[in-house]
Amino acid sequence: MNREIKFRVWDKKKKKFLKPTNRIKITLDGQVTQAGKWAYAVDKKCTIQQFTGLEDKDGQDIYEGDIVSVKLYNDWNDDVAYDVIHLVQWCDVHVGFRGFTKNMIESKSKMSGAGLPNPITVLGNYCENPELLK
Repeated sequence: MNREIKFRVWDKKKKKFLKPTNRIKITLDGQVTQAGKWAYAVDKKCTIQQFTGLEDKDGQDIYEGDIVSVKLYNDWNDDVAYDVIHLVQWCDVHVGFRGFTKNMIESKSKMSGAGLPNPITVLGNYCENPELLK
C-alpha cells in the first residue's frame, strides 16, 4: 500500500495557513516548528489538519476541516440529486474521514458522519470560511 501522509497548519493568531515547506516539523507531542525558529502548541496557537487521501472533482486535495459539497440521491434509481454541505472530520465510529452536516455537528452526539460520494467539491475550509456551514 502506498499513500501520501500530509498535513497543513493553520496559525490561529495570523489567521492563515503556514506556507508548506520541508522546514515545518510536527512532533508527536504536538509541537510545530517552522525553519527551526519557533514552535506552536497545537490547540493554542495552531490547528493541524491531515490530508484525507481524497481529491475533489477538480483534483484539489481534501483535508480535514474542509467544507465540501456532495450530491446525494433519495433513491439508487433516482436521477435527481441535491447538494449537501459537509465538514470533513475524523469519525471514531468508522475510523476514517467522513462528512458531518451542521445538524450533526450541533447535536454533539457520537453520531457517525456520512460517506463522501463522488463528485466532491471543496467549497472552502472551516478556518477561513466558517460561514459556509451556516
